Order: sequence, then C-alpha cells, then structure tokens
Amino acid sequence: MTLSAQHKLVSRLWAEDSGNHPVVLSENNAAEPSQRGSRHYWTSLKGRSVVHCPSSYGWPMLYHASSIRIEVGARWLLAHPISRVKVAGVIMWGLSAEIAYLRGLRITLGWVRGRRTTLVEGERSYHASGWDGRRAVREAITAWRRQGKEEREALQIQASLSRIWVSAADSSDAGNCPRGTDFVSRKLAARLGAPGADLGAVRADYLLQYRNDEYAWRAVRVAARRIVPVIE
Repeated sequence: MTLSAQHKLVSRLWAEDSGNHPVVLSENNAAEPSQRGSRHYWTSLKGRSVVHCPSSYGWPMLYHASSIRIEVGARWLLAHPISRVKVAGVIMWGLSAEIAYLRGLRITLGWVRGRRTTLVEGERSYHASGWDGRRAVREAITAWRRQGKEEREALQIQASLSRIWVSAADSSDAGNCPRGTDFVSRKLAARLGAPGADLGAVRADYLLQYRNDEYAWRAVRVAARRIVPVIE
C-alpha cells in the first residue's frame, strides 16, 4: 500500500504530531497511528555514553539522527477515510467513519487547526472541542437556545427603537467607559443644537444613526429592558 498525502495527514492528526514526522506503515495492519522512535542525541565516538553538551568537550562527538516516526496500519487507514468539510466558515478535516446521529443531530468527529473537534449539525451548526459526542450535543443545544433568545430580543428591540430612550447611565451599566460615554453625549448635544448641555437621554434610533457600533448597541440593549419584555 502506498501512503497518500491524505493518509499522512490523518495519521499525524490522530497521533497529535506537531513535528511533521515521517509516516510509515506498521507491521500490525490494524494499528492506529502512534508515535515511535527517539529524538536525536550525541554520544562519544565509541558510542559508550550519551553526551548532553557536545560543543563543550573540544573534540568530535557522534551524532545520532532522530528516529521519530508515525506508524499506522494499512487496514486502519482504509477504515478511516478523511474529507475536508467547511461549515459556517470553519474548515474541518472530518473522519467519514466517525459520523453518527444523536437526538436527530448529525455528529462528525475531526480536527480544526490540528485540534480534535466535534461538529454538531441540525438546523444550525456548532463546533465543540474534543470528541465527546454527548457533551458536544449538550453544548450545541444550550448555545442554540441562547442564540435564539438573543435573536428574538434583537428583533423586538429593532421594532421598538423609536420608543427606547438611552441615557448615560444606560451606557455605564452596559460597561462602556465614562470618558467615551461623555464624549458621545457632548457630540450628540452639539448635533441637537445644545452644545454644552447635559443631555439626559436620546432616542435609540437617533443614537444609532449617529454611531452604529457595539458600544452604542450595548447601551441600547440595557435601555430596552425598560420597555421590551424579557424573553425566556
């Protein structure tokens, strides 16, 4: 059997090899990829003792090259094909033999940037760290519920912008810095024709026309709690 680039890739990923060591076939056809061999080292010329600082002796030492390699069985490779999967902009190398279904969700084991990852797919997708399928499904369901709640809240806030009044206190409660809040407040007051005035509050839609960024939205979300019901 000739090892392809894909065979070598899945073997190094499975063995968690970060050194790009050579991949060779194991005598055991069913062996999963594992690292074998030893690192490079030096000995005296007669090979009797290992030398840790060869340059400090003043005479030649014998260098022994690294023998580290990844050994894998041919039968194991045939049973574990790998494919490139791109979901939600994330590129993952997935094991075709490690696809299962749990609670109606598709579970794929693989790697993202060399790290073991579980891809959970349903109406949405979720990448969980590690290869614990049940834990990944629990994480995915929790995340999807939170995303759904946030999306519903965002829709309600979007529909109520003209009725939401945002104050400096809302910005502070949202975690925005006082200096930034004061700067925006003074700029808005000047824009409204009242330079130097203490701006009590401004309507959310007007604030977002002036500055539509994460800081403004933080303040709007805090202010929206006064009129938008909490979604469970």
